[in-house]
Formats: sequence, structure tokens, C-alpha cells
Amino acid sequence: MASFKSTVITERGHNLMIKIASGTTKMRFTKIRISDSTPSDSSLPTLTELSSIKQTVDISSVKVVNSATVKVSGVISNTDLAIGYYVRTIGLYAQDPDLGEILYSVTKAIEANWMSPNNGTSSSSLMISLLTVTSNAADITIDVEPAAVATINNINDITLETNNIKGFVGYSEKNVLGIEWDVVNKTVTRLGDAIGKNAGADFDIYNMYGNRKKCIVTDTGIRLAYLGETGYTETGKLTSAINLDGVNYPVGTSVQVMVEQPAFWYKAVPIDFKKISGRRGLSVQKIRYYISETARFGFKLHPAFYTRESNKKPVPFIYLSAYEGCAYDTSAESYILNDEQIVDFTAITGDKLSSIANAKPISGLTQDFTRAKARIIANNRGTGWQLEDIFSNSASQLLFAIEYGSFDTQNRIGRGVVDKPVGSGNESEPTGATYAIGNGSGMAVGTDGLVSVIYRGQENFWGNIWKWEDGLNVYADGVNNQAYIAYSGFADSVIADPYFDVGFELANTNGYISAIGWSEVCDFAFLPTETLGADNKPIEDYFYQDVLNGGHKVSSVGGSWTNGLRAGGFYRSVNNSPSEHYLNYCARVLFVPPAA
Repeated sequence: MASFKSTVITERGHNLMIKIASGTTKMRFTKIRISDSTPSDSSLPTLTELSSIKQTVDISSVKVVNSATVKVSGVISNTDLAIGYYVRTIGLYAQDPDLGEILYSVTKAIEANWMSPNNGTSSSSLMISLLTVTSNAADITIDVEPAAVATINNINDITLETNNIKGFVGYSEKNVLGIEWDVVNKTVTRLGDAIGKNAGADFDIYNMYGNRKKCIVTDTGIRLAYLGETGYTETGKLTSAINLDGVNYPVGTSVQVMVEQPAFWYKAVPIDFKKISGRRGLSVQKIRYYISETARFGFKLHPAFYTRESNKKPVPFIYLSAYEGCAYDTSAESYILNDEQIVDFTAITGDKLSSIANAKPISGLTQDFTRAKARIIANNRGTGWQLEDIFSNSASQLLFAIEYGSFDTQNRIGRGVVDKPVGSGNESEPTGATYAIGNGSGMAVGTDGLVSVIYRGQENFWGNIWKWEDGLNVYADGVNNQAYIAYSGFADSVIADPYFDVGFELANTNGYISAIGWSEVCDFAFLPTETLGADNKPIEDYFYQDVLNGGHKVSSVGGSWTNGLRAGGFYRSVNNSPSEHYLNYCARVLFVPPAA
């Protein structure tokens, strides 16, 4: 039986959605075409036509599933088929008022069906049902072929239809956790297995939560011990030898304190959109997020769990930094514990970004600690080591939102270190204050707003000091903030390959986040498109940008010791140029193991 990946809407399809949202036209699907070609996943958004088309199918039905989703159906018959083929790629076509018929979306097979030729004695048929997103399902023009309707009535597969619709708009199966964010009404509602659960122990039964835990990892990527096991230390070097799988790791072996995050699968289901006013792309008005600890129909492995290579490969877990970074001085063979501004940023041979307890986070007080320099010293630790990026950050954001049924990290866990005066230097708190909380969530002992917080083993996910974020570049042109992401080859001031357009423009005003963008290629990230919110409504956190000064911009997250209620786990700034460094900017290291 065939199985298919999620449908990808093409760039022309997205442009048509924008035209529909503006009221200049209505959606009219025209044909379904079947191909035995296998275009690369990366090429799907820019495809304008399928190659090696084997059959063209009339639209037999178009059913509205919800305000942003329709199910388009058609039937393939082998009545006139002389040569069989594999159904590897399905293209859905629509009528564009300016371009004529366009390739609207593409769906690739994971396991292809064989369409056999007509043998003269019996015929066979295959029903195709495509669930696809539109800007407004009310703007669909229903125009189908009568003959095709008669055909589909003969092959109606109720079970498949029910499973497909359930798989797109809602899940009730055990171990599928979800939330719905109603942007207009400013509410977040638990869905699926998350209903009735409380954050914390209730979620520990799920692998991505319960097995998210602190550990120590060598520079070569060997996990030596979990928190509580013999030999575990947060000093940055083994204080007692560890023998693992017959290999002895002596006292003094360099180890970083990391959080092992198991992989999970996700599905983002937009229910309603609106056109971003005066700019390109769509803002979500209602959306559902689901996660699962196992692969399921219609779900995708979260992008955090791929190697950061051009031929990205899946991995079973990644390692987040338990603490904000300090530097390891390779020449002195010791950690820089008090943010002395002496870091060697030389590639390969220079110092190394680290994650240990009892160290003041590194800053750019006087040294040239730009995002690019932070990337260098993260890479210096060895193969697989890098800066934390938009993928790893969005994984933690999604886990928090579903666990707490909220985007308000400060209200649910603690304000973080956000209420201190500006001061004259790096006023961030040293790492390790939340050690006693272990793999849990909470805040250190002391006054809320002045002490560190922790989310499932990761200290100061927000507050204390800004953290540079890799994988996301922004170009401001004086009017728009256009975002670009890449899965590999991270570099500043690049908006061409391997970076690609996310399909919508970010907000061009500062303020509390009130809406986020969505596209097929960027359905996992919480990138702001509107800033009309408040500090007590979803998403609750602030967004900074600098569209008026223009040029290339870099991303940072979390906020620092002076940001008050603006800070939080969804706080983001894209107002800095690649050359800038500041006393309140730090970075975190990430380790992505090689694929098996």
C-alpha cells in the first residue's frame, strides 16, 4: 500500500494563496497529474511542472475540511493504460488569474504504488485524496467533471477518508500531545493526550520529556554519564576516571554539561490564516500543534533532529547546552570563569565555547564576540559541535508550549534574571544556580526576577543574557524584514543557497508578538509577523527588529538581565548587524551526533 510524505505547496501556489487572500480571485483546482519521477525534497517549493507525467486525472470532488483546508480527490484508472508505472509523485494544479494553470502543490511517495497496465480482462483504479492548505476555504470554486464524480462514487473508501481527515485536523490517539492556539481570541487549549495533564510528572511518561536529561559529553561526542551516575561532574573536566565500553577516560578528560534531547515527530495544522497586511505571506489566526514520540502518518521528524549537513540525515537525539557558554582557553588549558576578555577566536586552533557550572557567561564587553566569532569557537570543540540554532530552540519552545499549554514561560516557571539594573559591565549571573533542580523545571532560590530559571535541565533558556542563534538570517530593505533559514553551511550575510526564503515577511515594528507566520517550509518556528500583543497574552514575549536601518541582520533569543516582562522563551531580536557585539550577548553550544 502506498504511503506519502506531507504535501508541499509550491512558490506559485503560495503566490496564488496571497491573491486569493487579497480578494482578487478564487481558488479553482483544475487537474491532478501523476508522475513516476522523484524530484528532490529541496526542489519541491520551486517546481513549476512535473516531469515524466504518466496520467492526468480530472477533479472528482473538492470538500471543505476546515476554514483553511480542503480535500481534493480524483481517480486513476488503467482502462487506457498500455504500460504500467509507479505512482511516485502527485501534482495538484490550479488556475492562476495571471499565469494560467500552475502546479499548486506536490506530494511525494514514501512507498510507491504500482499502477498496472490494462490486461484486457480486468481493470483497476486508485483513488487519490489530497489534503491541502488554502488561504480561505470559503474562496474555493467547486468545478468538477461529472464523469469523474461517477467514478469516485464507485470507489468510495470511507475508512481512508476518515483517517486522512482525522490525521489532518485532529488526533485522539494515545501518546499524541497537542495544543490549539486561537490567535484572535488569545487562547491556548490542550489537545489529544495532553488534555487533563499537568506540566511535570504527567509528561515524564513520554520519551521526549522524561528522557530529556543532563549528562556529560566528551569533545568526540561520547556521552559518559547522566546526572546522578558515577563520575558525573559539572566542572568541565573529569574529576574521577570513567570506564565505558572498555575505554578508560582518565581524570582531566574534557566534558561538557549537556541535555540529551530525544527526537520527536510533529505536525503543525493551520486552521485559519490572514494575509500579512501590506507585506508578503500569511499570518496564522488559528493553529494546532501535535507531537509524538514515534513516527506517525502525516507527522514529520522535527528539523532539530537532523545532521547539519547538506544531505541532512536523521539522528535519535541531540545535545543542548545545560548552561550558557563560557570559553575554554586552549593555550592555558583552563576555563575562562569570569568573562575575562581574552578569548582567542582563531578557527580550529583557538579557544572553545563551553557549557559548565560556576562560570560567568562569555560576552562581547570589549572583545569581538559577534555571532560569527561565537560560531568559530563552538566549531572549535570538534565535529558536530556548533552554536544552538533556530531548530534546536524551536524544539524546546514547542515542548514547553505543549507541556504547559501556554507560551508564557515567565508566568509558568519564573521570570528569570530580568529585573537587574543595567550596571557597568556583564551583570549576568554565573551558571549553575539551578543545579539542585536537576532535570526538572523551576527557579533557583531567591527573588523571582533576580534568579536563574531552568526548563527540563536547561538553565536560563530565557533571561540573564542574550544568546546568539544560528541558522536564521534576516535582510531588512527599509520596509520589510525577510527571513532566511538554512540546514547547513551557516554563515552571516548570506540569503542565497544554502539559505532559503521562509515564505513570509517578519514584523516590521517592535512589540509583543501577536501572530506568527506559516509556510510549508517553515511550519516549525515561531517567527513573528505581527506585534500588537501585550505582556500577558500569547505569545507574551517581545520582538525587536531594525527594518529602517536596513541590511543583513542576525538573530538572538531569550533576553538579558534588564528586559523584565519583555523576556521569555519566545523573545527574539533581529535588530543586530553581523559585525555587532555587546556586553549583554552570549552564546550556547550544541552537539549534533553523526547519523548512524
